Amino acid sequence: MSDIPQPPSPGWYHDGTTLRWWDGAAWGPAAPPAGLSSVAATDPVREGSAPAVLSHVGILVFAVVLPLVFRLTEGKKNEFVRHHSTESLNFQLTFLILWMAGGIAMMFATFTGRVSDGASAWFLLPFFAMFALFGVAVLCAIVGAVRASQGRWWHYPVSIRFVSGARPKRDHQRNA
Repeated sequence: MSDIPQPPSPGWYHDGTTLRWWDGAAWGPAAPPAGLSSVAATDPVREGSAPAVLSHVGILVFAVVLPLVFRLTEGKKNEFVRHHSTESLNFQLTFLILWMAGGIAMMFATFTGRVSDGASAWFLLPFFAMFALFGVAVLCAIVGAVRASQGRWWHYPVSIRFVSGARPKRDHQRNA
């Protein structure tokens, strides 16, 4: 891969005062065509920024549900939303499985631990592991939300690919 930055794709871009047309090589007229009122109408990243961010933040409120809703609605129209909601959905499903396994480990530790006999540290280990898991999940979701708000394609560092539809890493690294 080359480190040479690629020029932006053709479209309408704001130059600080007005919208200007970029054809991929040179700037064009300074007024949008009739019916085009904003950059968001031609830029799927900017148009999909809010749903993409909310897909990641959903882990705190409506885990799994929010990214699924955005993937099934906005994701059909916008590749950026589809990518981020799919990434978030896969991560949240992975987190949910780990959380359930941790819950089972906590119950096992609770029922088998003997506090009266001077319980060893293993008795508390599942509790601390659950707190650490939740902290890592929230941190990853925040990073995903920030990257989505910046208009960047991003993959969670760890997740099981239950749902396909996210852009492959090689594609978003080349076009980032």
